[in-house]
Amino acid sequence: RSNTNLGVSDVSTSFPANQDVEMKVPSAAPTALYDHPVTLHGLFSVSAGINTFYFLADEASGDMYINDVQFSLLFLPTAYGTVTPTKYNEGLNNNDEVNSATSLTRADIAAEQAESQLFNQQRIERELAALRAEIEAIKAASRNESDN
Repeated sequence: RSNTNLGVSDVSTSFPANQDVEMKVPSAAPTALYDHPVTLHGLFSVSAGINTFYFLADEASGDMYINDVQFSLLFLPTAYGTVTPTKYNEGLNNNDEVNSATSLTRADIAAEQAESQLFNQQRIERELAALRAEIEAIKAASRNESDN
């Protein structure tokens, strides 16, 4: 039997609770080479300054090899609302709500989306007001030059 846990973390020594993706080859499987494509994703809120992230692998048993590792990061420098780290989702129950206590409900998701949309609209309005003020300043400077 071969068993490995994989994940992305902002701590070099431990997996976040929702980032220990387990990959197994059962001992009953015939001896062979097995390829398993694995993609890991994580969402982390960061502070200004240096932030470090890690691709973690824990070979719990057997022999596992990891090839062709790629690590991509995307940084969004502007806040677009609340950032809730990735949560494990066990599925939906009869009330159409997420079963896991650590997951967001549909209402939680809708509230975050509404907050994000409001934040983005306010940001756009601030940027447009600043642009209008700059245009008016340029017009005023142009009028002053033509008056001289």
